Amino acid sequence: MKTGHEREYLAADLVRRRPEMYLGRTGIEDLLRAALDTLFRWPEAVKPLRLVLWAGDVYTVAFDGPPLPVGPYEDGACMFERCFTMMGAPVPCHAFVVNGASARLDAWTLHGSTAYLCGFERGHRVVPTRSAAPPAHASFGANGFTFRPDRSFITGDLSLEALARARDEAAARGGEVQAPVEIVNRMTEPCRWPIDVA
Repeated sequence: MKTGHEREYLAADLVRRRPEMYLGRTGIEDLLRAALDTLFRWPEAVKPLRLVLWAGDVYTVAFDGPPLPVGPYEDGACMFERCFTMMGAPVPCHAFVVNGASARLDAWTLHGSTAYLCGFERGHRVVPTRSAAPPAHASFGANGFTFRPDRSFITGDLSLEALARARDEAAARGGEVQAPVEIVNRMTEPCRWPIDVA
């Protein structure tokens, strides 16, 4: 019987072993579509969703709404971390796919004036959930994640046309007639990651 965290790592490794199964293709457009798809499927996400483009191939997706749960899951694993490591629990979304396809992913959720953050590298947790002051990225939304694609298998360069396609396809999958996505262009600025690992 595998523990909760071992099952989480298994899910992340499945994405890395067979990315086409989860992304369809392995271009940056496909990964961004999965990231936006995650937000369209998040049950209580408040529109508009926000996609922030940073220098250095880094992206942030964020939304307002109720805080994500940070307590223990039924097997003892953290529910917040589960949002980015497991299929379907505790919320039905594809954040685990984005995490598995990223070299790094930092996530946050605001509970009042306190932020809870966790960090991953190549799908595996490296910073367990901890409380902290709200990161600067919380200005884009009360909940979100910042990620850098794993370029060992995520390919291609991002174009505005590809970004528009990813946005519209994610909206259609989520049942939206129009894509309520605010795109914030910060591509001339380096990203200050939510978690300082220095």
